Amino acid sequence: MKNIMNLVILDTALQATRGTTSFLANRFYRHAVLEDNLHLVYGETFTNKEFDSLFINAIKRVKADFKKIGILGENEKPISKSLFTKLADIHTYGSGRKGYKIWYFRGGKDLIYGFYPMQGTKKENQTECYQWYLDILNGNDECLDERDVCFGNCGIPLSYSRLRIE
Repeated sequence: MKNIMNLVILDTALQATRGTTSFLANRFYRHAVLEDNLHLVYGETFTNKEFDSLFINAIKRVKADFKKIGILGENEKPISKSLFTKLADIHTYGSGRKGYKIWYFRGGKDLIYGFYPMQGTKKENQTECYQWYLDILNGNDECLDERDVCFGNCGIPLSYSRLRIE
């Protein structure tokens, strides 16, 4: 399991343009630090000052969102697995035993996180989603990078798909 914390997100609700790239709010971008303290974000380079004025670490943003939603305890301590399950709004897409069970956590109409586990039993899904939650709290952004955990601001989708951002 990698622990590289390489994702960043715009610190503002606006968009930023650099070269031919438009950076949109509420989207994760890969980030690397280059020689001479330059930052490479989605193929564009930024000085330390430019980078710090535009971007924040994705984990920092997600933790703040988790706190708003109510799934992050005092002093950034994780909530229990049973409370995590109780707070989840679990939707099944598809029929019968082959349905996908997606775990949603909402903090109002414009703040939602979806956990997209692989097909399996409820217990397997619970374990996988809770592990992603713990990974994020421990600074591992792999599940965000692979879109197993997604942010959205448009409500729960009617059909199985990744969450939208408007």
